[in-house]
Amino acid sequence: MYYHITDDKVFPTGIEYQIQYVQTEDRNGTGDLIRPPGQTYDWYFNPENSEYLLPEKGGVLYTGQDSYKGRKWLHRAKETRNFNALNHKWNTCEIIVMGGEYAIHKLNGEVVNVAFNLNPSAGIIGFQSETAEIYYKNIEIKEFEERVPMDTFISE
Repeated sequence: MYYHITDDKVFPTGIEYQIQYVQTEDRNGTGDLIRPPGQTYDWYFNPENSEYLLPEKGGVLYTGQDSYKGRKWLHRAKETRNFNALNHKWNTCEIIVMGGEYAIHKLNGEVVNVAFNLNPSAGIIGFQSETAEIYYKNIEIKEFEERVPMDTFISE
């Protein structure tokens, strides 16, 4: 799923909430942040495992350092077993975006990734199917009338 899309094309220019189960690693990839050229945000990670970690919990601001093993455009969600993949159950994916201030990626109610200081700070949303069939259901979109503090949505 994409948000803050500024160039709507086959592979749009927008921030992506990745929906993926990595079968070869039995690993969740849902909630990974994918940043295309032309988009910027701050992202904090755990240098020990190269996954998202809030700065309050010891996360280090990603600035291209060698300690991060991921690609510059891929920012991994924290590891979790709280996902459905091969069990014929649905995942609940939630993206909370507060303009350019922050974006929270949740998977089945658990915060798995966060970005701060997003630029551009607005754009359209989009749904994607890349390399495999995907199903969406019960899509809900809520527009906030005013700014809501990030702590309202994070209960880690």
